[in-house]
Amino acid sequence: MTIKVRYNLRDLVRYLLCMIVLFLPVAIIARTSFYSVTTPAAIWYKYKSFDFSILIVPVILIALFIVRKSDAIRFHLVILAIAIKDIIFFALGLNNGAIPFDISMYLALIAAWAITVLAMKRNKEPVSAPGERFFDWYFWLAFCSMLLRLALGMTTDGRYGAIGLSVGGTGFLAAIYFIYLLYVHKYNRFMPLALIVSFATLVLSGQRTNLFFCVLFCIPYVLKKMVSKSNGNRKKTMVLWGLAFFGIIVICAVIVLSEAGIKIAGMEYITRMIDAVTKLFNGNLNEEMSVEGRFQSIEAGLDILRERPFGITNVFYDLQHRMTLRNYPTFPHSGLLDCTLLWSTPIMLFCEIWLIKLMAGLAKKKSGMFWIVMYIQLIMIIWGGPFLEYPMLFIILLLLSMAKLITKREKYRLQTIIT
Repeated sequence: MTIKVRYNLRDLVRYLLCMIVLFLPVAIIARTSFYSVTTPAAIWYKYKSFDFSILIVPVILIALFIVRKSDAIRFHLVILAIAIKDIIFFALGLNNGAIPFDISMYLALIAAWAITVLAMKRNKEPVSAPGERFFDWYFWLAFCSMLLRLALGMTTDGRYGAIGLSVGGTGFLAAIYFIYLLYVHKYNRFMPLALIVSFATLVLSGQRTNLFFCVLFCIPYVLKKMVSKSNGNRKKTMVLWGLAFFGIIVICAVIVLSEAGIKIAGMEYITRMIDAVTKLFNGNLNEEMSVEGRFQSIEAGLDILRERPFGITNVFYDLQHRMTLRNYPTFPHSGLLDCTLLWSTPIMLFCEIWLIKLMAGLAKKKSGMFWIVMYIQLIMIIWGGPFLEYPMLFIILLLLSMAKLITKREKYRLQTIIT
């Protein structure tokens, strides 16, 4: 996909504002917070506290003024529907009386929507997609911030994440950017470096689920492009084979050293992946604690859904409280299930139908963005959680907005001819 994007000073200022709020360190968010919520006393496991920085407010206000000039998907209508649902729940006495209501999840949704509106504001050309360049910038800045944390030794159990994102969110960003480079991004001389960097970022994050699906999504590309005569496609395929070969060498080396009783400090992000793969091939994947915990969390979440088929209030602590009553301390490890519970079944059903229609439109146009939307669909079924921070949701909204724009491109071309 090749789209020419022109930038002026106002575009750059908007992008700078978006990047600032996306990369706000936790300490700055806490110091500039005007809304804070801590775990209620009714919940024994203190998993998450919420702070919302006043620095995000200007982005939200700008988004309200330019929303009609943006190609961002209309996610604000989903937020409004969730709010109406909660009002109805309160009127019918269906809220959780043991947990105080708070708007933390709403603020996260609004922030993600607002940043997407700014990133997807139309340029002078109706056919432009400014989100593409923004996505490139965001990944590379996230990678640089991860390198900074790596240099400072700031890890999460030996895993590395970008500023503003968890290690899981960093792995998701790296995996989907890698797939985006394969299926969507125009080939250029920096493509081999970008593929290597995105894959290295994924490995450093230690995110095994996203690594597995990323490799899985490479297979259709390799099968199709190996017979292609395009020079760019051949070079991409060569990079993929090179990464696979290098990965096999590293894995074999770590296994040999481990068998010899030698452990390499700082390589936890690799050893945890190797452990999971070893158990998978040995048929002992059920012994992996993260897999066992994932199944337990989803089972508890499905039990809540059976009890409350129309969901609960859009409050994280409401979800956590109901999970603790079922002997699990946090949330279901499935983004789809979490959103179904927090947003309600009818709203999520609407979102899923919209996504399926979007995929059908992309398939009709034979767009590589089809694979991006499919990746989002599949990964959120078996991985993820509630959107506790807005950068993770922003990535999804940005990509869905870019995908939706592709299905409307002929309409924009027609408007250009007419005007």
